[in-house]
Amino acid sequence: MVDKRIEDYIATNKAKGFSAGQLYTALVNQGYNAGQVAEALRPHHQVENKHHLSGKILIFVGILMILMVIAGVFFVLNAFSPVEQEVVIGRNSESAGVIASRGESVVTQPIESVIVEDLCEGVVCREGEQCFEGECFRKSCSELGGQVCGGGSSCDGSLKVGSDTNLCCVGGCIIDDVCGDVDCDSGEVCKEGSCVALSCSELKGVVCSPEQLCVGRLGSDCCTSCNERTDSCTGVSCNSNEACQSGQCVVMSCSDQGGVLCGGDETCIDELTASDAGVCCSGSCEEPIVEEESTDKEFIVTAKQFSFLPERIEVNQGDSVTLKITSEDVDHGLFLGEFGVQVTLPVGEEVVVTFVADQVGEFTIHCSVFCGSGHNGMTGTLVVS
Repeated sequence: MVDKRIEDYIATNKAKGFSAGQLYTALVNQGYNAGQVAEALRPHHQVENKHHLSGKILIFVGILMILMVIAGVFFVLNAFSPVEQEVVIGRNSESAGVIASRGESVVTQPIESVIVEDLCEGVVCREGEQCFEGECFRKSCSELGGQVCGGGSSCDGSLKVGSDTNLCCVGGCIIDDVCGDVDCDSGEVCKEGSCVALSCSELKGVVCSPEQLCVGRLGSDCCTSCNERTDSCTGVSCNSNEACQSGQCVVMSCSDQGGVLCGGDETCIDELTASDAGVCCSGSCEEPIVEEESTDKEFIVTAKQFSFLPERIEVNQGDSVTLKITSEDVDHGLFLGEFGVQVTLPVGEEVVVTFVADQVGEFTIHCSVFCGSGHNGMTGTLVVS
């Protein structure tokens, strides 16, 4: 028989929401008989099991309903899809992707193809453009069949504007001739518009070792050949202004070449290359030609019986001389034959004469129109230094 205290404890705490398992543990811990506790809790445990089973059934039914709703939504979406699925009828029909079992009758409907609208149909683009999704876009340089010319080259065709560059060359690039107008010295060559020294190999020369002697020097370290015989000049060929010394060609002095050294401002027509400092001339040196500066000089001259005033006019060689001459009494004339001057001087009128004093010396000025008894003695003097 179950202890009344056990039943009272169970009734009191069951109302508080404790489970049968919790009550069993509590009563056993308090020292009550485990068998009596289990007997007392048996009806309560059966009720809890029924409740638990009902809860599980409800959960299962809820999950099943959710799956049915999802399946219904999927069916509706497929029913309104623009692409119809094939229904295949016939034996082993593999063409539509569905294999019918043996003995089944199947009817086949073809799947409708999806038509993609061509947005560029009817769109006309300008030259150098192409249509994409209904709009015209400029082609790239490669799509135009061109290329971008690099530095030192220019376009040999036509330049077009691409989507990636404004300098798209259609027709090919050519290398610019930047050395066309460049004049380089001997031993130099034009590269990219500048003169650079040729290498020894480009000069077809060789570089001698310290133990060798240079024969026919082409540059600072470049020779036509190298001589192993340091004590002999046999077989050594030097330039006309060179001499062999200990197997090596060296430039001769000016005197050894039969020339003379010019000094100061002296000039030379045929200059030689010599080891001496200064200008080495194969002939005689010439004094520099000093051209005197020409000066315009003007003189006022009066003619009267029987003289010219001033009586003496002095100028330098090369001067441009202007004479403004006036006769005060009667008609006179002026004659200076060495410079081609001959004019008539009417009384009271100013006559202007200009000439170049290109001769050195003293020249007599004569009256060229008879003016009286002293006509023959009417003279003046022009002095050119």
